[in-house]
Amino acid sequence: MSIRFGATDTWANTSEGTFHQVFRLVGGLAPNTSGMTLVSATVGPFRAGTGAGALPIRVAVYSGGSANNPSGATLVEDLGSVQPASGSYAMYTRTSSISPTIPANQYLWIAVKSDSVNDGTEGLLLRTRSDNTNSGDLSSTAGRVNSAGETNGVSAATAFPSTLAGSMSTGSLWYGWSLIYTVGGGGSSSTPAFGRYGVRGPIR
Repeated sequence: MSIRFGATDTWANTSEGTFHQVFRLVGGLAPNTSGMTLVSATVGPFRAGTGAGALPIRVAVYSGGSANNPSGATLVEDLGSVQPASGSYAMYTRTSSISPTIPANQYLWIAVKSDSVNDGTEGLLLRTRSDNTNSGDLSSTAGRVNSAGETNGVSAATAFPSTLAGSMSTGSLWYGWSLIYTVGGGGSSSTPAFGRYGVRGPIR
């Protein structure tokens, strides 16, 4: 059986923010269920820039740490990099190549890093505290986590560290990221479609 973990799939009336030179995570407590296997992670909505802000991103899943703090979490899988398209916002899915086990009843984190340059045309759609109603399994109290000083930094061309050890800080911004896992060897699942996106103005 395939199950979605993360934000819900309704992201209307979202705000627009930048996403450059950062290593960020969203997370929540994984179910106390044995036999969970990672299938894929979906992140966004991203829009690449037209110039220096080409916005390559790299995606990973981690397990461990504590509520609103992924420090000490260990890598479940580095899902590799993807190049978002410019012009329109879209979700991007990275599929697992090794089908790793997701530890039960541990904090589960979706991580994205990018060494893109802010050229004013790249971005990410997100929610602020006032309109965050769809965080789903993710934390509804502290928002996204920014990690500074991790091994290999924010480069999308380099692998994620095996253990998170950077300086962590939270922010009152929420991302519509999610993952799919199976229980008991079930098949893969297509990523649910996201709704229409609205933009209410820049948030830095």
